[in-house]
Amino acid sequence: MSPREEIDLSDVRTIPVAERPTKVRVEQFAPAPDPLAPQGSFDRFLPDLLTGSSLRALIAAWAEAKKHERPVIAMLGGHVIKTGVQRPLLSLVDEGGFTAVAMNGAAAIHDFEIAMWGNTSEPVEETLGSGRCARRTPS
Repeated sequence: MSPREEIDLSDVRTIPVAERPTKVRVEQFAPAPDPLAPQGSFDRFLPDLLTGSSLRALIAAWAEAKKHERPVIAMLGGHVIKTGVQRPLLSLVDEGGFTAVAMNGAAAIHDFEIAMWGNTSEPVEETLGSGRCARRTPS
């Protein structure tokens, strides 16, 4: 298609928004945080949809395992490390919240780069096509 050619929309069919199936309703949104809420009520402030529901179930399963002194293993990927979420995770490890921590290769690479150079997460989409990658030397 040339840049000047119009797209043919004659076969596009629309439906009213009111009839469209959806996954999210405003009633499911998380409530506003309450700074006076008692400690340990974090899960009350999660939305009751998509990952919020999954996280609520995960917290309940974690608490149940800890209550019965069962092993609790944290398994994580690179985003946990490169977004800085490792700090609260390490705090939980220090407090005995987990029996073990397992991570994939991306998490290990990000962890190493942060420890070695203080930064991580190169713009892969910008460098992948050229075949270039970072060459780092210790400072």
